[in-house]
Amino acid sequence: MFTLHTELEAVGVMKALKYLIGSAFALTMVSATPALAVDLVAGSSHDLSVPAEEICVYCHTPHNGNTAIPAPLWNRDMVVTSFAMYASPTLNMSIAADPQAISLACLSCHDGVTAYNNIVQGTASNIGVMVAPFAVGLDGLGNDHPISITYDIVADTAFNAATGIGAPGANVGGLPLFDRVAGSNDQVECATCHNPHEATNPSFLRATNVQSDLCTTCHIK
Repeated sequence: MFTLHTELEAVGVMKALKYLIGSAFALTMVSATPALAVDLVAGSSHDLSVPAEEICVYCHTPHNGNTAIPAPLWNRDMVVTSFAMYASPTLNMSIAADPQAISLACLSCHDGVTAYNNIVQGTASNIGVMVAPFAVGLDGLGNDHPISITYDIVADTAFNAATGIGAPGANVGGLPLFDRVAGSNDQVECATCHNPHEATNPSFLRATNVQSDLCTTCHIK
């Protein structure tokens, strides 16, 4: 016989089921959190802090950042702004005369000239300047992978197609393309291959390069 007691038991079972379903959904959402949530600078080679110092201050400031460099609240000044760019008779894509966009942010440390503590706001320890082999701009950029280059598979068919060309979020197999300072889209920059906040792979690479996996994301080989 269905009684008030059995009805209350049924209600209790339904509540328990709802709780379990809700908990499972919450766990699913946590496990689906984007990788950005685990991106870490602390303890990586981009952690320039010494005891009692801030980690982020060497690159970012919450207020009054350097607006000349299109990076989030950038806290660095640049000593060098002009570099010899990569050139090759086999380079068919358009390349800027000087580094553009987010690559300027990288070069405000990796030029081999600007001191680590040359920041806009706050104070940081004087720990010198970037040295080889990481000071890629010290001898110009002519011997490095081209940056500030327009990703254009019409100009060069030896490259894989990109997604979202001409719009924010454009990428090649998940590797992001960027806007130039002057407004051109779809640029290969330092941050196309490197994520400065993620040290899982060597050299802050966005993906493993085992068997040239990173390279062949763009290059057809």
